[in-house]
Amino acid sequence: MEAGAVHIVGKAIKVGIALSVCAPWTSAITYAECADSAYASARPSPAKPAQYSPITVVLGCYSIFTGGFANCAFTYKVVGLTPPESDPANNGGHFEHVGIRPLVLADERNPGGGVLYPRDADGSPLRVAGNTQEVPPLAQAVLRHPAPQVSGRLAVVSTITAPAGQFFCFLDPAGRTLLTYAVIDVGIPGLESLPASGTDYQVVRGGTAEHPDGTNGTPGTVRKLLEIAGYYRDATGSMLSVNDLSLPAGGLFDIHSNWQKPHQTHREGLDADINRQNIGGTFAKCLDDRALAKSVLLAAAGGTRPYLYCEEDGLKHIDF
Repeated sequence: MEAGAVHIVGKAIKVGIALSVCAPWTSAITYAECADSAYASARPSPAKPAQYSPITVVLGCYSIFTGGFANCAFTYKVVGLTPPESDPANNGGHFEHVGIRPLVLADERNPGGGVLYPRDADGSPLRVAGNTQEVPPLAQAVLRHPAPQVSGRLAVVSTITAPAGQFFCFLDPAGRTLLTYAVIDVGIPGLESLPASGTDYQVVRGGTAEHPDGTNGTPGTVRKLLEIAGYYRDATGSMLSVNDLSLPAGGLFDIHSNWQKPHQTHREGLDADINRQNIGGTFAKCLDDRALAKSVLLAAAGGTRPYLYCEEDGLKHIDF
């Protein structure tokens, strides 16, 4: 890792802005890596209580005067969603919700739901403050916060202040405090949207004001669901009625629009709900729908997925 950088480490991407600290009498030297806003990605934390998706942030600064790390003051804050919040790419497909959107995971491992730093001098859940060399033997500050279960693009802001008598070379005019913006994209990559209707199916779902785009799946899920719909229409002469899959970037699908379960699944594009009444008007609970069960078995082609799971009240859920 390059010394003197602000690095945000997600599951797959590590990027940052390199900082050089100059003594007052040195010439200004610009040294930047990814000089625009830092960007990282992380998967949303799953519903399982023993698991979470960690976001690790490393804050530090490097002195070209001493040739080593400097002890710089810093702040780091998760400020909210990346604007505009009305953009589904930023809000993860959630609209018109009740309550406060969770920006970090809060559970028994992290009851406050905040950013974790051993020497935090701030105390508020979403903001930490300290110095980069407060936790020996580390020469940089390492922060950690579990990603929320809700997908979306988080906006974070950090400041790093050079020690007294030094300044950042590339600030114009030269100054001691550098403000850095970053985006952490929390979501499941690669999901694709199932069109509202096709030859053998039609999407019929509620909650479209709160979750207008709720029929997203992996390419394999979408392909297999179309196969099931084809087999179902061959068997019944009617189109399959499809309900929820996943949100555009996956994550918690809170069907009551309150940032809470009951959906334990529907988070990674691997689930689909099928309505009990098909497009032709025939109503059948899950255990009575032999045509759907056979269609799922045909699509599985001898494998274990997709699998039809019958829920309470005869609701139909396909696990891909």
